[in-house]
Amino acid sequence: MDAASVHIEEKSSCWGVLCRCISKRPYAALAVLFFLAMAVPFHARKVSEWDDVYVRAAGNIWQGRDIYQREDGYLYPPFMAWLALPFAMLPGGIQRLLFYALNVTCITYLCRWAWMLSGGRRLHNPATPRSEHLIFILGLACAFRYVVDGLAHQQVDVVIGCVVLGGCVALSRSRFWLGATAFGVAAAMKCTALLWLPYLLWRRRWLPAAWLAVVAVGLNFLPHFVSSAPGGKAWAVEWVTRLVLPLAGRDAVPGEWGSDIIFNQSLAGLWNRYCETRLVWTDSALDVIRRSGPLSTTALKAAVYGSAAVLLLAALMVLRRRRAKISAAETDDHFPAFGLEFSMILLSMLLLSPMSSKPHFCTLLLPAFCLARQTLAGDRPAAVLLGLAIITCGLSIRGIWGETTATFGLWWGSVTWSTLCLFAGCWYALLRARRAGEGTAVHGGYANYRQIPIELVMPAPARTPSHSQVPLRMQETADALDSAAAPAYLHCRHSADRRQQGDRDENTCSEVGE
Repeated sequence: MDAASVHIEEKSSCWGVLCRCISKRPYAALAVLFFLAMAVPFHARKVSEWDDVYVRAAGNIWQGRDIYQREDGYLYPPFMAWLALPFAMLPGGIQRLLFYALNVTCITYLCRWAWMLSGGRRLHNPATPRSEHLIFILGLACAFRYVVDGLAHQQVDVVIGCVVLGGCVALSRSRFWLGATAFGVAAAMKCTALLWLPYLLWRRRWLPAAWLAVVAVGLNFLPHFVSSAPGGKAWAVEWVTRLVLPLAGRDAVPGEWGSDIIFNQSLAGLWNRYCETRLVWTDSALDVIRRSGPLSTTALKAAVYGSAAVLLLAALMVLRRRRAKISAAETDDHFPAFGLEFSMILLSMLLLSPMSSKPHFCTLLLPAFCLARQTLAGDRPAAVLLGLAIITCGLSIRGIWGETTATFGLWWGSVTWSTLCLFAGCWYALLRARRAGEGTAVHGGYANYRQIPIELVMPAPARTPSHSQVPLRMQETADALDSAAAPAYLHCRHSADRRQQGDRDENTCSEVGE
């Protein structure tokens, strides 16, 4: 055999290995192609919010200059500027490459953790039902555009969203201190993550809640060890004095926060646009202008705070504490009980924030996956709400509909309404589970946490097998049976206490949906 034929065989062998790898893990291959395609515009972009806002603020801290000058556009807690200090020391090309690598890592874990919390199975497993792939695709169609926005505009919201979902994963595993630490770090970057503090208090996790506050406040005093604000104050004190306290003033207008009002997709921004602005055609373009007789500031605040109160009351209605029938059962990994409850907090963070731009909504991957799972389980209201969420969020995509339609979509609040649809869907799923009132269990770390009947998110079994037929792991059951007959059982736990009591079985099984 000559050298040329050997070379051809080696080349064909390598190509065959590559094709087999792609066929086994197609989503990983698509992710690689996506990140390679986004790398070019990311590095070629001349106007970078990361460089112009965060890295510049880090340089100002290092040199002892004021970081809260209006022309610089930095309106966030000082901890974010302190975190960007290592990037400010590097050449432009290298620091942007490192920042892109950080974004790639955070996007990977953001999608992975959102999918895991929603009850998703391993997509590369050949035994995984096709419905799992459809759930994954529907969730991406609803929320992945916000991840792309964060990457395209070079903002830090993907990083913050990854930290928040990491805290959710920690809570789902009863690692409350780790979860509180993650939420504290996220709150130190942007304060909306402080909403997890009352959630932990609501769940009677007093010490982790206190630790969250300590982390969020303490990290923002780190920049003071580099330089001081004008007058010798700590940067955290300067931020509160100049940017936070004015929001509580009598003349403060809800929704106005350092950017064009159409980019604020929180409830405050929605009410501000509806009451203070209107759309007009000027030179064949659609512009947003102020109304001649806008609503008074007091009435606008009443509308914003009233709608926020309604959302909070609705969330508390389905998150209320109740004692469960089973106090120490371990839930199945494919069961999105935690995902639905955490989704309510994530959605409230975005809607109740003074300012929520499109990249902030990258955490909607979790509620989108959860609602898609409800849809594939035959829940018609969930299907309608998910469809509305996908349609409304797409109205503001300039690359599809053009500048005029995208401007109208942003002014109308397409992102806000899409988020409200997801909120309604998750709220309905939790409410339905509460009213079912049977077959519930709690996670070992949640003494007062009430789980959701698995039949709400997974088709009911055609025939209930006996306990001797149930494998010790839910994964074995899911791989052995098709999705239409997957038994609704929790994991079996090996119990030494049962053995000591002379129980006949060495494993205890708790059945859901009795």
